[in-house]
Amino acid sequence: MSAARTGRDLRDEDGMVAGGEVLVVGMLVFLVGLVLVVNAWAVVDAKSTVDAASREVVRALVEADPTHLDLAGASQVLVEDILTAHNIATERLVALDLPTLPDALVRCNPITVRVTVSVPTLRVPFVGGFGGTWDVSSSHTELVDPFRSGLDGNGDCADA
Repeated sequence: MSAARTGRDLRDEDGMVAGGEVLVVGMLVFLVGLVLVVNAWAVVDAKSTVDAASREVVRALVEADPTHLDLAGASQVLVEDILTAHNIATERLVALDLPTLPDALVRCNPITVRVTVSVPTLRVPFVGGFGGTWDVSSSHTELVDPFRSGLDGNGDCADA
């Protein structure tokens, strides 16, 4: 059937359904979701970075020379270098928890290091972060090598 036979004017908009505003709302929902996914990825990235930092500092400490004058300062520099390599500003470093050095460097002694950084809740490009922060932390523990020289202890890790 043609439009001429039914008596309807095709230029008439009576049957038109609204929907243009749905596209705008859908685009806003998509953008908000995208921002949330990107910010969630920032937390995952920060977690992998602090994992790497705590692991590397512990490895450096269990192999360190106990007569080194500033093990804590060297650990701080190592963490800052790792954060910089992973594109996290060193100002975001909240805490670096180290054992008492060099007293903790005894054969078979567990050494634990905890690194904590803050991640902004919402980070918008060219604007920065706002809306508070989340603290992301990680700790790693290793035993000091029982067979290395220059340390106190008998090398028997069964007692540790």
